[in-house]
Amino acid sequence: GYLLESAMHVRDDWTVFGRFEKVENNELFKEGELLNGQVFNIRKLSLGFVHDFAQLGKVKLGAGALVSKFGKPTALDSVYGSSPTSYMLFFRAKLAM
Repeated sequence: GYLLESAMHVRDDWTVFGRFEKVENNELFKEGELLNGQVFNIRKLSLGFVHDFAQLGKVKLGAGALVSKFGKPTALDSVYGSSPTSYMLFFRAKLAM
């Protein structure tokens, strides 16, 4: 597998980021299931942003969002759907340097 990721500070308080992963995964099904142990090539592209909205002493507080889109073989459509997508909202606290 491999992974590429990057982040860019658009302004001091805004960051955009992205990540691309590709792995071979043989752990998608439980023991006893028909496709257990079969290796599948899985890809994931994630894009997101973080906005730092406050600083408390040496801690910056931020909020952000992330969306991920998955690529997979059509053999997995019956389990994962034809176009799997995930979303996440989050809060972050980090040390300000």
